[in-house]
Amino acid sequence: MLRPLLTMLTIRRKVRQNVVEVALDYLSVGLDPSKVTMFIQSQIPELTELAFYFLDLVSVARLQRNPTVKTELAMRGFGSSIPVGFFTYPISQAADITAFQGYNNTRGRRSIADDRTGCRNRAPL
Repeated sequence: MLRPLLTMLTIRRKVRQNVVEVALDYLSVGLDPSKVTMFIQSQIPELTELAFYFLDLVSVARLQRNPTVKTELAMRGFGSSIPVGFFTYPISQAADITAFQGYNNTRGRRSIADDRTGCRNRAPL
């Protein structure tokens, strides 16, 4: 998992081009820059800092109980060799949402069903 990331980091021109292409994709599907804020996540160091604070608040056991994480673990067949980065993604998402006070975030059906039944974890990340 780290190797592709490092490979991409060494190809800075390709990464820059990807950023431009994603921005153009967003504009082509109708996102209006006067109504939405677009930014490059990696250029906001506070997001990483907030995610690190959140990492201290969430246990591995709690992440393993997350329905989406459970499904992904089963699909990938990691067994007991689960990469640490795999667990940091949901925490990073929580930091993104919290930092920008997101209110209309896409979520899977499972999350919505959990909300309706009251099964969702109630403690904040």
